[in-house]
Amino acid sequence: MRLDDVDWAAKPWKAISDDDLGAALAVPSMLTMDEARLYYWLAARAEGLGAVIDLGTHRGGSAARLLAGLATSASAAPLYTYDRFVTPEGEGDMLTQVQTALAPWGARVTCVKGDIARQAWTGGAVEILSVDAAKSPTTADRIAAEFFPALEPFQSVLIQQDFLHAKQPWLPVQMAALADCFQLVARAGNVCAVFIPTAKVTADHLEDARTEGLTDKELLARLEEAAQRFSPALPAQRFADQRAMVLANPGVRDAWRMRR
Repeated sequence: MRLDDVDWAAKPWKAISDDDLGAALAVPSMLTMDEARLYYWLAARAEGLGAVIDLGTHRGGSAARLLAGLATSASAAPLYTYDRFVTPEGEGDMLTQVQTALAPWGARVTCVKGDIARQAWTGGAVEILSVDAAKSPTTADRIAAEFFPALEPFQSVLIQQDFLHAKQPWLPVQMAALADCFQLVARAGNVCAVFIPTAKVTADHLEDARTEGLTDKELLARLEEAAQRFSPALPAQRFADQRAMVLANPGVRDAWRMRR
């Protein structure tokens, strides 16, 4: 089934039970239950078009929910999960801990350690791309450049986990600029948005969607355009919160440094 034929408004992932999620629920995660069910459901309907990519798994929670769904799918594709795999203080290594947490899904998962902004993707088509690592415009642009061209129109899916997060206003700006290539189809939890590609992403599209280097004035203007584009599907208050965050943090472009 083409993804534009799915009845997204019905939120079919809500039928996923805790029993379905099973061992995945034992892996720590900041995902809401609505988001967890969404991840599982998307992975469970994977058909093997390409790899599953999880950017920013932290302790393995998002990867576990995707892997649980993949285990019931028709796809034999691998899952690659990318992260720095360090503690929030930046002092301890969490890679072994995450690998242990994901052990129930065996060799199907590969953990890639390092700065996501420095990673390259040469593995062909990507069926599911989960992004929870675009914490700066630089990283958001890099993720788009490396992974978005691997998404197949109407067959792949893009999860922007922090799309409506107040501290990541560059994400709506980026996706609004890519409106010729992506369609917003769903919202889950508080800040997560789901897109399907409607056209192949080209170098020209990526150049138009660059967010690095935007001034506060430019970012705010384009954020307003994004709010208009995604209305009424997404709540106006979320975009207002993003605008307020930019105004309260002039020149700041790292989510972790933003304060209000």
